[in-house]
Amino acid sequence: MKASQTTRKRRNRVTKGFCARGGRIAISCPALLLAWSATADTVDLNNNQKLDGTVRFGDGVVIVTGDPSGQRELSLDQIRKLELIPTEEALAAAGWLAPGWSRADLGSVAKPGTAGQGRNALVVQSGSFKPRVDRPEEGNDGCGHLVYRKISIPGHIEARVDAVDGPDANRPAGGGGLMVRASSDPKSPWVRLVVGQDGSITAKGTHGGGGEIGAFGSVQAKFPCSLRLELGDSEIEASFSRDGEEWIRVGTWRFEKSAWMPSAPPNLAPEARKPESGAVPPAPGMIEGGFVALGSSPVRSTSVRFTTARFSGRGLLGHYYFDDNFEELAFNRVDPFLKFEWGTGSPRADLAPDKFSVRWEGYFTPKETAEHIFYLHADDSAAVQIDDEIVNGKFWNEYKKHKPTPKLVQAGKRHRIRVSMFERRERGREARLWLHTFSRLDWEKHNRRKGGGGTWWDDHIARGDVLSCEFDALAERPEPATGSRKEPGIELIDGSFLAGRIASADRAAIQVVRNDGARVTVSIPHVASIQLQPREVAEEPGAKLRRSGLLFGGGDFLDAEFEGIRDGKLIVSSVLFGAQKFAINDPKLSEFILRQTRDRKALRPFAVRTIDGSRYLASSVTILKNLVRLEVPLIRNGAIEIPSSQVKVLIRETRESAPSPK
Repeated sequence: MKASQTTRKRRNRVTKGFCARGGRIAISCPALLLAWSATADTVDLNNNQKLDGTVRFGDGVVIVTGDPSGQRELSLDQIRKLELIPTEEALAAAGWLAPGWSRADLGSVAKPGTAGQGRNALVVQSGSFKPRVDRPEEGNDGCGHLVYRKISIPGHIEARVDAVDGPDANRPAGGGGLMVRASSDPKSPWVRLVVGQDGSITAKGTHGGGGEIGAFGSVQAKFPCSLRLELGDSEIEASFSRDGEEWIRVGTWRFEKSAWMPSAPPNLAPEARKPESGAVPPAPGMIEGGFVALGSSPVRSTSVRFTTARFSGRGLLGHYYFDDNFEELAFNRVDPFLKFEWGTGSPRADLAPDKFSVRWEGYFTPKETAEHIFYLHADDSAAVQIDDEIVNGKFWNEYKKHKPTPKLVQAGKRHRIRVSMFERRERGREARLWLHTFSRLDWEKHNRRKGGGGTWWDDHIARGDVLSCEFDALAERPEPATGSRKEPGIELIDGSFLAGRIASADRAAIQVVRNDGARVTVSIPHVASIQLQPREVAEEPGAKLRRSGLLFGGGDFLDAEFEGIRDGKLIVSSVLFGAQKFAINDPKLSEFILRQTRDRKALRPFAVRTIDGSRYLASSVTILKNLVRLEVPLIRNGAIEIPSSQVKVLIRETRESAPSPK
């Protein structure tokens, strides 16, 4: 009975397909709307009076407007608790991006840019850049702050730009829009389509190798407007639209395929630099190695607001998992077609050769209307679904061999396709996955042949059928961080928590990069634990442990000493296993515990929570117009400044109202 229940559960994970994911979305939406339905900030005063309205910060005062009692200016001494509803701009400044998209500065950066999604818009803001010394006459063309992802071409990216705000409205030098690059190498070819503050749209490109930058089109438009780059085999067409339906050509840029062949982006995608066994060979008509981006120009403080953005291209979007049950996601990538021979290896070095799974999703568009066969050559096990119906599959100990079932498909219509496979030790060490598509007529002809062989497969890979996928740069944003969830970051011994990316650490100090790009340094003796993966904090597993070590997501614990974090690797040493390294983004890790949080005998007067999930216990708070300055003794330099828009809750604590360090 137990085995059959396990079988049914795994079968359901494979066969529910897109409907299951849609069901989860339908359930989660009301929760998001409910969480954001409140429209007023609240202020609890020391005299038990409660004010509802809009809160903004002035120099030394909190200003409340919209309350029936009229506008009021309050000092912190009068306030027991502030609870603020995040604005669209504040949510964007918190730095959340749709899964699969990343952000980076391209160029010589003086001040980092920022990017993030609010409820309804993606905001990309440039920092500042140092002047180019190699070709100063061109300025910083091709640079900027980017929100990007790796792609395969052909395809197209389009986005709606609602506004471009620059530092000087009288001198509209800033702009933003779309870019496609072969790599992040400054000398790599690129094409961009940008709309300026004044609504002027320009298209530029370069063939790379230090060649000249050329303009190939310009037009005047008004906000909002939509931009599109159509990426073909040998040319890129730029166009714009006023209504998102009728597109007007701006210009066409022709390029050489050889300049756009795969190369590793040295600055933007660290995982792309890792060697991968069984790498996908280039397919006919495909150009790999590049990325598409939404960005702002390198003019200081240029802010670009996107309300829609989507890339559609060739290939299937693959989700690669550490385990064989499609649960622990390792990475995503676009695969132009499915023809893998991993042998005794795996898709990437950090995936175990005998225990991993992959799920590809996208669309299949046939050249002709006919019954099609979807043939699988798989080891270990795999299944194909077309429009949520299994048409071929063989799962060890779960499905008997599922013979290819003809499926009627219509020419030019996109049919949902989903391919799932897993590799397990009990079936041997060889791993492969081939998917071939052809009409039933071709299938029958092949079966009548003698020795069709591999040549026949190769001849039918690019027979006119198309595999494609699409992904949005804007997605359903989760609820802003609350006290019930811990984001990656560090917890201090007094109970403070700093959310952010761990940049580096040694046995003396650790450096955290906040979402706004600011760096915070803390001495290691002041750090209680390093949170490596997000988790709910209903239970505090670390609180039960009285020794230093690495806690895994499943509850396992490794007694170890902390040595440092370098190049994205957590370095530890243990008596049993010696020195070991772990990827800090490995979902199997939970946190590294250095020491326990202290009993808070010396109470901090203030507790401040921010949108990104940070919790600061401060000895004093100073309110400025755009900033809140916190005195946090355990942080190096003793103080930290955060944008006032990022404050979610501010509490003046008393011994009676003080929360637990959780």
